[in-house]
Amino acid sequence: MITKELIERINALYHKRITNGLTAEEQQEEQELRKKYLAGIRAQVEQTVANVEIVDADDERLGQNQCKCGEDGRNDCCHGGHGHKH
Repeated sequence: MITKELIERINALYHKRITNGLTAEEQQEEQELRKKYLAGIRAQVEQTVANVEIVDADDERLGQNQCKCGEDGRNDCCHGGHGHKH
């Protein structure tokens, strides 16, 4: 989880690295904190993607395996990769 304290510590280590350099322990801490930060970002992106709901032009919700390609004489493929051809 990304907290204010995590970001503040990453920033403090960054500024120290630029001005004075880091000790071996601080370099290790910086790497660990960056990994935590990136894991938090990945989790946020995964959660966002999991909550995405596809809506077609008629405002109809589409489930994962539903396709509206070619319905009503339209030829607008959703490019879902489910094997049919246009």
